[in-house]
Amino acid sequence: MTLVKQFIFVCLILLSLQPTFAQSEQTLKAELKSRIELIDQLINDGEIMKAIEKSKETKTFIYKNFKNSNRIKEAILIRLNFCYYSIDDYENERAINIERANIREDDLKQEQNSFRKTFNSLSQNYLNFENTEDIVTNFKNSNKTLIDLTQEVFKKRFEVEREKFLKNNILPFYNLFQSYAYDIDYNNPSLNNLITNNALFFKGSLLNSSKDIIKNLRKLNDGEINKKIKEYRTVKSFITSQLSLNKKDRSKNFDVMRGRLFSLESELVIYNKRHYPNNLPLKRNWKKIQINENEVSIEFVRFKYFNKKWTDSIFYVAHILKKNSVSPKVIFLFEEKQIESIIENTYLGKSNNSRGSNGRTLNKKTDKELYNLIIK
Repeated sequence: MTLVKQFIFVCLILLSLQPTFAQSEQTLKAELKSRIELIDQLINDGEIMKAIEKSKETKTFIYKNFKNSNRIKEAILIRLNFCYYSIDDYENERAINIERANIREDDLKQEQNSFRKTFNSLSQNYLNFENTEDIVTNFKNSNKTLIDLTQEVFKKRFEVEREKFLKNNILPFYNLFQSYAYDIDYNNPSLNNLITNNALFFKGSLLNSSKDIIKNLRKLNDGEINKKIKEYRTVKSFITSQLSLNKKDRSKNFDVMRGRLFSLESELVIYNKRHYPNNLPLKRNWKKIQINENEVSIEFVRFKYFNKKWTDSIFYVAHILKKNSVSPKVIFLFEEKQIESIIENTYLGKSNNSRGSNGRTLNKKTDKELYNLIIK
């Protein structure tokens, strides 16, 4: 057989195999679905030990055939976690919690890397634009995408993961926009509107936390949901108290309970999304703030300065909002090291003893310097 004929022959074999591969994948997914349905039925029937046995078998099946899918791995780990929790098997529950935590950490790391690549691309590309309007338009388009992404992410995550998402993935972009506004002396009204709304958005996003979700779910007066809320609060209180201790002094059940907290948070988020799918108003518009004719509203903003690369400078600015203004007036106040220096260098030489406690009081010189730096 000539080389050409051999090549054609191999190509024909490969082409004939393609439907087989697709069929094989469909077969695997069908088998997985059947396995999961059986496990769920066993759980519903109270056959927990049989459910554990089938879950272990399915876990092996998944890790062999779907090893690159964290989502599918999570599906079986959740069921195993529930089963071990139901029979008070703390050791196996702890092991599953650790496995789930590792998978979740991998997911969040991949997500953060994706945002970092996007940030690097945006921060480098905007330097190629020739005028401010093009840069601001680019920033506004990016900003809309960021808000939409945050809106979707917040529907699926609870307090701690929300904060991490904002800090790790969204804040660098907002610092970039603030830095450019500073570079052009806050002379672009459209950009001033954007960075002010972002400041309100960021503050509002952090305030719109677990309390809002629980408050919404309480209104449903659903016995099962109320039971979950009560358990969540109990476990959250335990974890909070344990985190205040040194690791060596923490309860041996700390990892188990932390895993339970994550599971309960996931359940509450699902309940909230199901009953309040659109109840997450994250977008902000400073013009909707109620301000009287003779008043101003001041938003203090702190941001890390970006100048082609990240610097070690942290700036503070004030966003001045008036009732009928077209855009906020943004005023640069100081660099963080300035206020640190004032406080550090102007403490009274001696501590004040007050009611049995040792305190340190700022002197009049410090008061005046802080007033000049922040308020004047």
